Amino acid sequence: MPGRYGLQGSGERQAVLAVVRQQQAEIARFLPEAVLARPEAVHRARVATRRLRSLLKTYAELFDPGPLPAYRQNLGRLARWLEGVRETDVLSTLLLTVAGEASLPQRAQQRLRGALRATQSGARAALRARLQGPSWCSVVRALARVADASLLVLRQGACDELVLHQAGRTLIKCRKGLERRPRSVPEWHALRLRIKRCRYALEPVYCVRKGQGVREVMACLALMQTLLGDHRDAVLALRWLQQQAPALGQATVRVLTERLHAREAQARTALGLVPA
Repeated sequence: MPGRYGLQGSGERQAVLAVVRQQQAEIARFLPEAVLARPEAVHRARVATRRLRSLLKTYAELFDPGPLPAYRQNLGRLARWLEGVRETDVLSTLLLTVAGEASLPQRAQQRLRGALRATQSGARAALRARLQGPSWCSVVRALARVADASLLVLRQGACDELVLHQAGRTLIKCRKGLERRPRSVPEWHALRLRIKRCRYALEPVYCVRKGQGVREVMACLALMQTLLGDHRDAVLALRWLQQQAPALGQATVRVLTERLHAREAQARTALGLVPA
């Protein structure tokens, strides 16, 4: 029978809790390797951290509010600390791929590899320095304490209909963002974050309602997130090239810039073909 929001629930609140527990387990599993700056572990730990933080923002009304604000704040800190290593790894993969496609001269490719290695080394050094500070230990301990003691619990009166209501609101905001096609880099980035949050919000609903149109929506969101991620990666690579122009040489920067602008435009065009 429909509840206060006029919606019929089917176990969505427990699905949200299950996804939260799953992301906590992912953080616990990959963080020990992430601190060694292993690329896949950094990626997995960062994704789990951001996904969990987003879920807890969307579905905050489901949970006992006691530990929630501090827990979300600590998740945000952890995600930011892991960001530098992950972004330099993505940058290196992208630019080496583009350089290969452009058939850059061997010497130019060597200079590019050297500059990328220096950037990656700097990000890893920053992470190691963070590990030695007191803030890292306090944040990691606080996150583990909440997860190990299962302090994130559903509040009394939390209902499935609330999950559907919040997921619906997130989807509406996402569609409005798509209707207003971005015209600047910050607007493209904001749309990417909105789509990502919508996708994360719908994951628990998808666990319960796989055959009720949610599959198609999830597939579209995943595709749009990938395209916007490609666009974002190109933008960050373009900024890095401008900073490295004296070391790389103007000819190399010009060739790579043209290729990256083409990738950026391709991602925008492809996004326009995805049904909103």
